Amino acid sequence: MAFTEEKFSKQLVIAKLKLDEILELSTSGYNEDISLAYEQTGGLIKRLEILKDGTTDYLIDTGKDLEYIKQWTADHKEAIKPFRDARYQIAKRMEEFPKQEDFDKQLYVQQKVSEKQTKLRLQQQKEIEEATLAQQQREEEW
Repeated sequence: MAFTEEKFSKQLVIAKLKLDEILELSTSGYNEDISLAYEQTGGLIKRLEILKDGTTDYLIDTGKDLEYIKQWTADHKEAIKPFRDARYQIAKRMEEFPKQEDFDKQLYVQQKVSEKQTKLRLQQQKEIEEATLAQQQREEEW
């Protein structure tokens, strides 16, 4: 594959479209989707870096001015930065996901304990009422 500035620009546009899809996937709320989004973002970054390096080599081989090559490389290094930022955000979601799962589990357990305590209280109250009613009936009979 011949590396040119135009081909790099096209690939960058395609990668941005893919990144939008990946970011949507990463907000699904499923740990597997978040992991997949992280991997896919890493793949995009790797591909763009390879394309950038290949294009830089192409610019050198075609005899472009050194200042032009430096500027092109710096500009396109900056163009890849949003992909790195997105990967960082996805990584943060990956770290937070187990914490959220633990919180959800704790909340579920607390709800179950609360339900059991409420049932127990209602059962105790019912038993007290039955005992009180039985006491009243014994007193009336006496």
